[in-house]
Amino acid sequence: MIYNDVDAFFVSKIINKINQLKNLNIEFKCPVTFDAPANKITFTQAVVDKRLISDNPMLAQLHDQLPGKTG
Repeated sequence: MIYNDVDAFFVSKIINKINQLKNLNIEFKCPVTFDAPANKITFTQAVVDKRLISDNPMLAQLHDQLPGKTG
């Protein structure tokens, strides 16, 4: 039960966060966790090996020329 405007404000904030999390889970098609011990995105090798729809050979060539890049 909501007792005052402050409670209503915090309940509203919590509901907004829950809705944002649901939207992220739908958008990324995977679980999204906040306040996790590490920030990371993990991809399977099959995903990494896929050719990008927006593949740009010139940009890839420039990227490969960056210092420390092994190809």
